Amino acid sequence: MKRIGILGLYGLFVFGIVASAQGNSLQTFFNSSDLVVLERLIGLAEANDLAVLELESELASSEQSLTTEGRLAEALNIKAGGSLSTDLYQQARPSFNISVSLNVMDLVGSNDKTALIEARIAEAKDMARVKAVEAYVAYKISVQTAEGAARTIEAAQAAFEVIKVRVETGDAILSNQIRAQSDVADAATALLTANGAVIVKLEKLATVVGLEPEETMTVLNGGVIAGK
Repeated sequence: MKRIGILGLYGLFVFGIVASAQGNSLQTFFNSSDLVVLERLIGLAEANDLAVLELESELASSEQSLTTEGRLAEALNIKAGGSLSTDLYQQARPSFNISVSLNVMDLVGSNDKTALIEARIAEAKDMARVKAVEAYVAYKISVQTAEGAARTIEAAQAAFEVIKVRVETGDAILSNQIRAQSDVADAATALLTANGAVIVKLEKLATVVGLEPEETMTVLNGGVIAGK
């Protein structure tokens, strides 16, 4: 997958998380806009899934080789023979026979093979759908986790500043300031971990739907990708 401009992409994304944490309430359910995006991602996943593409190619080859003429040629059995027979007076006369038989099971078997491939395609698409749903849900949860972590570090930083002033004025002891500073460090680590999870989940989602991360972000934001 291409990585051109990927650092800039993730930088803007993390900035967006912080801005969202400052201004919006956390999400508690998947709204209609989320479901529209999800259906688009599912469609892309089904269209780009390797197993689906391989089976569709196999189906096309099978249908091409198993035309009506081809199936009849395989199922049709023709036998012919000739002989020279004579009667009591040794009068010669030719004898020719031909038999034609049609193996109906061969025709049924061909149709069954096509139906089997079609069933396997449907199953592969179902699996691609499940993987897309799982990847999208995991991504959304990781985004919200990062937003929560951003809020936590903001609160910890604000508490530290208050404690710092109180220590300077003698209203709090130094140990309170050290504990508040430790809370800020813990919150920073949690935010870094959460942002890392967002990057990983976005990469996984992009892989599942067969897009670049930049293209996947376009779809997540409601945009349209030309030719896809």
